[in-house]
This record gives sequence, structure tokens and C-alpha cells, in this order.
Amino acid sequence: MRIVFMGTPDFAVPCLARMDEMLLVRYGCSMPPASPQQMYRALCYVVNGMLASKSAESAKSITSLIDASVRLVEYGTTLSEETTQALSQVVSSSQQSEELVGQIAQSAQMQALSLRQLTEGMEMISGVVQTNAATAEESASSACELSQQAEKLQAAVRHFRLRT
Repeated sequence: MRIVFMGTPDFAVPCLARMDEMLLVRYGCSMPPASPQQMYRALCYVVNGMLASKSAESAKSITSLIDASVRLVEYGTTLSEETTQALSQVVSSSQQSEELVGQIAQSAQMQALSLRQLTEGMEMISGVVQTNAATAEESASSACELSQQAEKLQAAVRHFRLRT
């Protein structure tokens, strides 16, 4: 239904789309209005009733929306607290991981130092082995030369005879 009022309340002529006596009676007017002023008052009464009804419905809707909003805010608060706890655990785990990575780095440095010392020891052993190999070669050469000299000496001594 569409109601349009033209003029002032004393001279108002409502333009109604299918507004008749039954509609007025339905919304609380017991008698059809006789004059335009009575018609205006009756229409105001009807419109005010409709507005009050709509206002009550709106208030109920707003109340339910506010209740839903409060529940959503409480749910959001719960989620926020759970997120805070989860992030605290992530931070704690990150700190533990950082400590473990630090320990691993320190162990790796110690292993690198140990490997350097081991490499130096292996180089020393290699030097000693090379020295021993050279010494053994010289000894073999000396032994060979000594053996040749011993053979010459034996050959020279064979010519001599001892008298007894």
C-alpha cells in the first residue's frame, strides 16, 4: 500500500491505492471517517500503527543482529586467544630450533677443526713415510754396494793363503 499526503493536516487529501473502509476497520478504526480531517486522523492512526509494528519488528531484528554480533565477537576473541597461544608455541619452537642450529654450527666448527688437525697429522705421517721410503732406498742402495764390495773383498782374499 502506498500513502501520499498532499497539503496540510486540515486540508489533506490522501491519495490511496485501494484504501477503503474495511482497511481502516482492519487497522483499528471502528467507524468510517466522515470528513477529510477525520480521514486524515484515521490514516495517521493506521500509519502510526503500521509504523509501530514495523518499528517493533525492526527492534527485534536489531536485537537478534546485536546478539549474533556479540556471539561472533566472542568467537573471534576465542580464535584470537587460540591464535596467540599457537603463535607463542611457534615462537618457543623457533627459539629451540635456533638453539639447536647454534649447537649444530658449533659442532660443525669443532669437527672442521678436528679435520684440520687430522689432515695435518696425516701430512706429518706422509712426510715421515716418504722420509722412511727414501731412507730405505738409500739403505738398499748402500746394502747393494756393500754386497758388491764384500764380493770384491772375498775375491781379493781368495788369492791370499794363510800359513799355519
